[in-house]
Amino acid sequence: MRKLAIALFAATLMVAPATRADEVTDNMDAARSAYDGGRLAEALKGLNAAREQVATRMNAALREAFPALEGWNIRDDESDGATTAYLGGAMAAREYSRDDGTNMRVTAFVDSQMAEAMAIYLTNPQIAASVGATNENFGGNPAIILPDGTIHIGMTGNRAFIFIEGSASVDDKRNLANNINYGLIAGLQ
Repeated sequence: MRKLAIALFAATLMVAPATRADEVTDNMDAARSAYDGGRLAEALKGLNAAREQVATRMNAALREAFPALEGWNIRDDESDGATTAYLGGAMAAREYSRDDGTNMRVTAFVDSQMAEAMAIYLTNPQIAASVGATNENFGGNPAIILPDGTIHIGMTGNRAFIFIEGSASVDDKRNLANNINYGLIAGLQ
């Protein structure tokens, strides 16, 4: 009897992963069912929930590209859901601060309308010069540094746009820009 119970328990464990629920697919399935039933508002609600859950996962993955910097306190901004719903794609932000009040914030957009719109701005030296910016390069990606020290970085292929702002020195912002994991961002799918 005991051997039978153990065998049944083991069989349950082997089947469980295949039947485990996933929020994204559950919402997509519910949306499909609602759509097939002519309940369009319900279908849209399910699709929006699935999209938000996928965006949340992408945002968390994107945030992993931001470095920890010695001497800086870090706070991840996890309020990016509304922004990704508006702009599409993924968006993540991290704030860096020191005890003396110096701060900087890095924000990245991937596969969003923002990244596409900024590509022209970053790759045209005349536009950069017209606002007093200087052209630079971080991780093989075109960038500009504005007169106030804000750094704008566009990733190759116009897939991502990153900006670094705050009261920190330009050298601190350059250090942050040089330590971003651009390979991780490029590999997000």
